[in-house]
Amino acid sequence: MKNNVVILELDRPRQVKFTYSALQTLSAMTGKAMHELDDAFDTADFKSIEVIAYCGLLYDAAKNKETLTPESIAALLDEAPSFRLVIEKLIEAWTIAFGALDIMVATPEGNQKPKAEK
Repeated sequence: MKNNVVILELDRPRQVKFTYSALQTLSAMTGKAMHELDDAFDTADFKSIEVIAYCGLLYDAAKNKETLTPESIAALLDEAPSFRLVIEKLIEAWTIAFGALDIMVATPEGNQKPKAEK
């Protein structure tokens, strides 16, 4: 069985996981519907990375009875060994949650189709 745990070394090892509630929070924070969330995953935009990291780290914070705020995420990300590692771990956790980035879109009927068939 494949290991679906993604650990990001910050102030301590933290699990990055895009749970249902994390995705709801991401949708609310970005104003994007579920089928548009891949578009919210912009690795060229610092604010986008902060919002995505915040949502992906909520599971770990709750599990460890910690309070994580959007305002505290930048300082937490500064603890990473490299910014590249942050991006890699976020993409890895996102891929576990959804599969490959940007390959599925929802149709008006609610069915999923590969983007190539849009």
